[in-house]
Amino acid sequence: MEKAKEVAAYTLYIVILYFILFVFWWLMIHFMNIGNDILDRILKSAGQLIAAIIILEIEHKKGESTASRVRASLRARFPSNLKLFFLAFLATFSGMAFTVFLAVRSGALGLELAALAAGAMPTTLLNLTALSVLSIITVAIGEEIIFRGLLLNRHHAILGSMPAALILNSALFALVHFNFGFPLIILFIGSFLFGVSYVKFRNLFIPIAVHFAYNFSFFWFTIYDEQGAYPAVFVRTDGLPTEVAFGWYNIALSLVLILIVWALPQKWAQLQPEETGEYPAETI
Repeated sequence: MEKAKEVAAYTLYIVILYFILFVFWWLMIHFMNIGNDILDRILKSAGQLIAAIIILEIEHKKGESTASRVRASLRARFPSNLKLFFLAFLATFSGMAFTVFLAVRSGALGLELAALAAGAMPTTLLNLTALSVLSIITVAIGEEIIFRGLLLNRHHAILGSMPAALILNSALFALVHFNFGFPLIILFIGSFLFGVSYVKFRNLFIPIAVHFAYNFSFFWFTIYDEQGAYPAVFVRTDGLPTEVAFGWYNIALSLVLILIVWALPQKWAQLQPEETGEYPAETI
């Protein structure tokens, strides 16, 4: 019972503070009335990264050991892990190119290219580029700092069981994201893969890259502005909900990326715990 109370108290504290900081930033950008749709979206979503960094610094200043470990790990690993972002881009674009081939040549996936209006394709591609930058720099990094860096590590420290911490963390992530229209099981599995990749490699940049690939691949099918002026690159023809079909597609892509990273030489991805301040390998 005491462990449950401690887990609940810390989780609520982090999630509520994260939400408050993000909403404050979002409202500040909103009332600035920037006037550029793409820049406005990027700046608003930057609130997730800014909120995560503020919380990380607050917890570090308080002497909270989990935050200090995550902070040290990110600083130590950043230069040597930039190639992960390139790998995520490469894997995602390769997967999308394969999807285009199947969709256009065989129709096997129940897809067809969207009938973009004249002049809409450059705008759509510009949106895709902007949202890809947004997802890797803000959403993926911010959420992984909070959910895997702080919450998963703290849940593990309290519960003493990594499987239990992974299940709890994945369920929490799914519940927080349920309003995006994805089935909870897809959100749970996606989050579980992010957590497993962190536990396996002891490197927060791995789930950040996987999270980016997961998000970015879905943007190709859901690019719309408030007036519906920018249609998705693909549309479905078989009646299957996009959130279901491409939720599973994104999970498969994430799993492939994890397997690629696992198959590569790991010297560039791993540092000793004393270099990063992380938990020893046998405990994380």
